[in-house]
Amino acid sequence: MQHALIENRDMHLILTGSEFTSLMARWQQGQMPLDQYLREAEGKLRLMRLEGQ
Repeated sequence: MQHALIENRDMHLILTGSEFTSLMARWQQGQMPLDQYLREAEGKLRLMRLEGQ
């Protein structure tokens, strides 16, 4: 797996939170395809953005 640099500290805290780490673990263990992982991660980010408004 390739790694990306996260420049924003807040984004780092979000992506290393339990919701995203458990989602990534499910993908890494082969429990879901990549497209499903991306859809679910995008949905979680969308909800977080709406909650922050």
